[in-house]
Amino acid sequence: MNPIDRLHHLTWVVADLDATLSRLEPWIGENAILREDLPGRGVRTARVALGDAWLVFVEPTQPGAPATRLEKAGEGLFLLSAGVTSLDNCLPALAERGVLPAGAARAGLADWRVIDLALDLPGGVTLQLCEERGNTSADTARSAGEPAPENSWSVASPNPAPYADDLAYVQSVGFATPARGAMPAILERLRSGRIRTSRVYDVGCGAGVSTRALLDAGYVVLAIEPSRALAAIARTAAPTARVEERSVHGLEFEPCEAILALGEPLTYHERESAPNRRLQQFFGAAAGALPPGGLLIFDLIETGSPALDARGWASGTDWAVLFATEEQPDEQRLTRTIETFRGVNGTYRRSREVHEVATFSSEWVLEALRSAGFEATTATAYGEHALPTRRRAFFAERRA
Repeated sequence: MNPIDRLHHLTWVVADLDATLSRLEPWIGENAILREDLPGRGVRTARVALGDAWLVFVEPTQPGAPATRLEKAGEGLFLLSAGVTSLDNCLPALAERGVLPAGAARAGLADWRVIDLALDLPGGVTLQLCEERGNTSADTARSAGEPAPENSWSVASPNPAPYADDLAYVQSVGFATPARGAMPAILERLRSGRIRTSRVYDVGCGAGVSTRALLDAGYVVLAIEPSRALAAIARTAAPTARVEERSVHGLEFEPCEAILALGEPLTYHERESAPNRRLQQFFGAAAGALPPGGLLIFDLIETGSPALDARGWASGTDWAVLFATEEQPDEQRLTRTIETFRGVNGTYRRSREVHEVATFSSEWVLEALRSAGFEATTATAYGEHALPTRRRAFFAERRA
């Protein structure tokens, strides 16, 4: 029996995604296009359902395989992905035929799980397998792309990259209080440090609340934000800051006196990634940019109890979110599923995101900081602003 049962999607690499979509819209219609960013892969994407399969277009935003392909061969077909019911069942059958994976399985668009094969088609086209883990079929997407009637629900991308447009809006208007509450104590730490602070990194700046507070306090700020939508909001909130849209992982810092990562941005890791190694690399990069006495301040979700499994909701004038958190303590992970409803042009648009989050042993983090050249203390609050359950703030100073 052939474990590969259908074509799932074809992917083209393009230099300008917006220009490509403009050429396609007269053919397929704007409503059928689903956009999604993949910061972990360094690409912006758009996909279109065609029959039972997808046409996917990717524009590289960071170095990686798509960027290399674009540089060497120009625009064109980049990847052919075959649909399978289960990657775990399919791979052994292919291995018996001599077809091996080219790497580990990883999260793809929506809630696809994909793996590249060590077998290329003519022209350098990569062969891939894709397993759908949720309700993201092409048929579902076509109905999702249809315009909604007056005062009804419309459906956005089933599982966009973390903090796509609607959730980014909700984050900016409904959840700015934690960042505002933390900043007085953060600013006091910067003012009272052993060295004079001038340049500050704001890693995972979100909607720019902390970025704006740093600017108002007189600092030169370079902000990093993986979400395209949140980065745009941050640029409006803090127009004189330098806001870069890029992953918080694999950063190379310019010389500075302080690095902040507030609101758990260092906890977001794809399921197939290695969070501890990434965090060690982050600490090493920070140590290389900070002078003796420089400050690294961040917070994480720590391992332990009580369990963080939960369901809840929140709402505002034109939005509502429903969330479910499931913890896998043996894997040191949380999975958050977030349903967002946002009022837009007389309708309520619905979107869904699934965030994979890592938890860390505080003892391990302190040892990793010491190994990277820091002396650190911890707290469960920023001054008078208490952190939620099992969140811990780390205050690290670069050793001489």
